[in-house]
Amino acid sequence: MKTMADRDKRVTNGESAVARTHGWFSDKIEEFREFYNETRYEMQRVTWPTRDQVQSTTIVVVLTVFFFGAFFYVADTLIMGPAIKWLFAKLAQGS
Repeated sequence: MKTMADRDKRVTNGESAVARTHGWFSDKIEEFREFYNETRYEMQRVTWPTRDQVQSTTIVVVLTVFFFGAFFYVADTLIMGPAIKWLFAKLAQGS
């Protein structure tokens, strides 16, 4: 991969705009190839979970979501219900 200094040399060497543009596209294509190859290499190094691991963690997540949904529903009903009634009663008295 070319460094910024190498790219700047093209400008000082008196290259035409067409040559600089061609060089820019060549650099981008080379960068894309390098990115693609590095990504493929890294994906080969990934340790993928087994089907059983995915299923068990999915069950834990779904149960946790339902638990917290029920918890917040109950908390909202028990706390905010009376609090809203009290607030409306105070506002009605003030009018």
